[in-house]
Amino acid sequence: MKKTLLIFVAILFAVTACEKSTYIDGTYKVSYDAPHYGYTAFIEFTLSGDEVSGVDFDYWNDAGDLRKSEDTEYAGNMFPVAGTSPDIYIPVLESQLEATVIVPELVDIDGVTGATGSTASANHLFGVALEAALSGEPSEQTVGYPEE
Repeated sequence: MKKTLLIFVAILFAVTACEKSTYIDGTYKVSYDAPHYGYTAFIEFTLSGDEVSGVDFDYWNDAGDLRKSEDTEYAGNMFPVAGTSPDIYIPVLESQLEATVIVPELVDIDGVTGATGSTASANHLFGVALEAALSGEPSEQTVGYPEE
C-alpha cells in the first residue's frame, strides 16, 4: 500500500512539474536601438505555454517605412552576390524560430547560408526576448547591437 501511494505521489509530482511553464505567456518585442548598415533589426512573437508563435523578424530602413524583406532594390543587389535575399531568408528564419526548442533551454537556430548576420541578429534578439519572458517584463525593449 505504501509503495503504491509513493508511486502515485511520484507520478502526480512529475505530471505537475511537466505542466509548469518556464516562460510567462505574452507578446514580446525587442529591437536594436540604432540602425546597423542602414536597417534596424527587430523581433516580435507570442509565447503561450512555452510555445512560440507569430514570429515577426525583420528590419526597418532608416526612415522606418520599408522592411528589408520588402526592399526589392536591396534584394536585387544581394541575390547575385550571396545567393539569397531578405525576401527569401527572413521567412525561413521566422519558421526556424517558431520551431526552435526553448525548454529546457534555448537552442539557437542554424540559419540560412548567405544570411549569417541576420541569423546572428535573430538569435540574439530572440534570446533577449526570452530572458524578458522569464519574468514577464518588459514585453517591449530596445538593446544595443552586439560588438562584432
